[in-house]
Amino acid sequence: MGSARLQGLPPPPPNQLILVRYPKGIALEDIYAPIWVSGALKVEAVSNDLADAAYALDASAVRLVEESDL
Repeated sequence: MGSARLQGLPPPPPNQLILVRYPKGIALEDIYAPIWVSGALKVEAVSNDLADAAYALDASAVRLVEESDL
């Protein structure tokens, strides 16, 4: 469903993207749901099939944003 909406749209420029590495993974019901990510951010050029990113973050914790966070 989500990829159909994005089909044909170019990705944002690399300076607006952060690749998040989180080997544990997180289950998402909605790919547009906001998440909190904690970890070490570094300048690192990353390129893959989806997009190019200028930054990478090795996440130590990832969780969904809850109403009480707002």
